Amino acid sequence: MIYLARKNGVLIIHTDIKAMGDLDGVEPEKTVSNADWAAAGGVARIVGNKIVLGKTDAEKREELITAARARQDRLFADTVDRKCNAARWQDMDEATKAAWIDYRRALSDIDEQPGYPEAINWPVPPEGN
Repeated sequence: MIYLARKNGVLIIHTDIKAMGDLDGVEPEKTVSNADWAAAGGVARIVGNKIVLGKTDAEKREELITAARARQDRLFADTVDRKCNAARWQDMDEATKAAWIDYRRALSDIDEQPGYPEAINWPVPPEGN
């Protein structure tokens, strides 16, 4: 169990109810199961006069954007390292080059998709190239 309380406007979080009373001199205002605490991402805050679990919608959205950008960066790096480096580019025919250009453009434009960042239609790299 997770025990939550406030003291002087500061959120206090304990897993030991006795320690909460002994160390901080407060009684828990809210008791949360470990599963609910994990589902809330281990985040709590004071909003108004209440202790609220979980991240804000803006925080959740920012996490999705960060994850999408990290994946986008990995996919870009993969195209440069493995497929579109200068040595391989010289050996590609025009159709293959066009396919890789289209793929990279689609990667660049993921943030313009409707539903971004919650729903991303990730482009598929050209096959056999």
